Amino acid sequence: ATSHDNNPFNYRPQPADMTSLTLSREMMNLAERLAEDGHDIQALREKNDLVARGGGAINLTLVPFDLLTESEKKKNRERTQELLKYIQFMGYNLYKSKQDESASGGSKNPENRFA
Repeated sequence: ATSHDNNPFNYRPQPADMTSLTLSREMMNLAERLAEDGHDIQALREKNDLVARGGGAINLTLVPFDLLTESEKKKNRERTQELLKYIQFMGYNLYKSKQDESASGGSKNPENRFA
């Protein structure tokens, strides 16, 4: 049986069961950076849309990630954590290359932010 149908009332979401998966500390740090960068990408897109429309109502999430409400940050973090868990679930492994931190955006790493 398929979970996809043209009738939205027949749609039954069947996400992968990843309840037994956990992320390493390194992957949790990556999830945090992904959440922040994803927010920046969305905020830039929204700001550009506002400019293209000649202005309009400003979305309250158009602030730096650190200034988002805890519930907004949590939503972004959970989304990126689920993405990383899904990558694991599908059998992929992520490895950090041995390149210099300063060339790889190390300033976005929460552990390097105040270094």
